[in-house]
Amino acid sequence: MTELSWKQVAAWRMNRNHLVKRVPPKASLDIVEDICGLHAQLMSSAEFSAWARVDRLGREDIQTALWDSRALVKLWAMRGTLHLISSAGYPQLQAALSTYRHFNSAAFKRYFGVDADEITEIVAAIRVVLDKGPLTREEVAARVAEHLGIPQRAEQLTGSWGPLLKPASFRGALCFAGSGERRVRFARPDRWVPKLTEITDSTAADADPQAADRADQAVLDMLRRYLRVYGPSTRSDFARWWAIPDSQAGKRIRELGDEVTEIKVAGEPRWLLAADRDELAHAKPSKAVRLLPAFDPYVIGITGHSDRLLPDPTLRPRVHRPQGWVSPVLVVDGLLAGIWQYEHKGDTVTVAVEPFGRQPAWVRTAAAAEADRLAKFLGASETQVTWADTG
Repeated sequence: MTELSWKQVAAWRMNRNHLVKRVPPKASLDIVEDICGLHAQLMSSAEFSAWARVDRLGREDIQTALWDSRALVKLWAMRGTLHLISSAGYPQLQAALSTYRHFNSAAFKRYFGVDADEITEIVAAIRVVLDKGPLTREEVAARVAEHLGIPQRAEQLTGSWGPLLKPASFRGALCFAGSGERRVRFARPDRWVPKLTEITDSTAADADPQAADRADQAVLDMLRRYLRVYGPSTRSDFARWWAIPDSQAGKRIRELGDEVTEIKVAGEPRWLLAADRDELAHAKPSKAVRLLPAFDPYVIGITGHSDRLLPDPTLRPRVHRPQGWVSPVLVVDGLLAGIWQYEHKGDTVTVAVEPFGRQPAWVRTAAAAEADRLAKFLGASETQVTWADTG
């Protein structure tokens, strides 16, 4: 079994995440596909994640791709969290998301007051009310309640975090549309996403026996994509990222057969796409430094074992904070070397770095260059960088 170090893995992942060399603007949609979407719980995080990977990106470029050209689409995706994904990749991701069933559980019914059949009715009603165009959440809620003849549905659908809207997102009935008068609006994907002709809903397997198979194959494709950029991984890593039980993740990995191979990283067995083994074995650090935003996909993708990429595992709570918050991180050759924050006042951006130990001059110089890029991205001309004393 091939034996590798975490430094090799970190350097390889840095490259696969497009964090060694920025891509030209024309390839910006490709990086969204490659890294399995931009995490968008905070819209600024999605913008900064793209900035960290795309050269000469303007901050308005993401908004334009999302609301004007619709080359990007915003939806509740992996783990029920908001993501921006490429419209071209939407059908495959949506097919995979259609296999989600956690909202059919008894626990979900106890907490939110709806069972599996009622969820199916709500999703079908959302498809109907969004047929004519985008609506605000309040409009969706009111019209679904009227369509079903169940007044309490209006209150249930306007709950925070959208627990009853997420199943509609997973099953291809709903995505985000441009905001109107500062209010979020939703659209039907087959009306909003360019050239979209098919929605996969694996719950329709009885009516269309091919739907469930398409959905299952789409999940395997998401596993391949995950391993291609965040591997080598354990079944628990994929289970956490895709939000399924470990046993299901292990089953999916086994279904890939000879496409995957088992290797060891610092003595730990992990899974990797067989086609990537030689490239990973020859990976070397390239002195790549990035200031990654909160919730960057690179950090989200390695949540289960990020302590291996820290100089001290006890530092993990500074990266993964309470209530699911993930800090902005200073990344050096794929290793988590510190956290940072910025302040934009007038024409000046101040970047404050808290390194996890003393950093060599080349890291400080590279981080300062990243801060200058950030200032330009934000429309400022002056940059100040401060480093906390590590003692």
